[in-house]
Amino acid sequence: MPHDPALAERIRTALANRPGVSEKAMFGGIGFLLDGNLLVSASGRGGMLVRVGPEGHAAAIQSPHTKAMEMGGRGMLGYVVVAAPGVASQGAVASWIERAVKHVRTLAPKKVAKKRVKKPAASPAKGSGTRSRTRPR
Repeated sequence: MPHDPALAERIRTALANRPGVSEKAMFGGIGFLLDGNLLVSASGRGGMLVRVGPEGHAAAIQSPHTKAMEMGGRGMLGYVVVAAPGVASQGAVASWIERAVKHVRTLAPKKVAKKRVKKPAASPAKGSGTRSRTRPR
């Protein structure tokens, strides 16, 4: 199931003027990162994944429409999934983002690795004596 494009747009709107924000395809959805650390995601499973940190986890899962994130059948402390009804309004999305920002600001920024560009393999020089052969089938 693809992510909800309307939810992704509400997230973008809430993060529009915040420096250090980037987007990345992840978990079958779109992850929104702050200084290289995952903040929230428009989940490919529906709803919004929110990184609240271990200290905010217990309070977050008490909120309506939330549950702990599970990966491989194991709960992930510090991450909650907010079902679509819990992030249906712009105000609700902004509120969850503020919870996530509170935690992510406590983390060290991640260095963004530059993508390596593969250089094409050098082609054999003309007259170098190499030939391609085809084998009969």
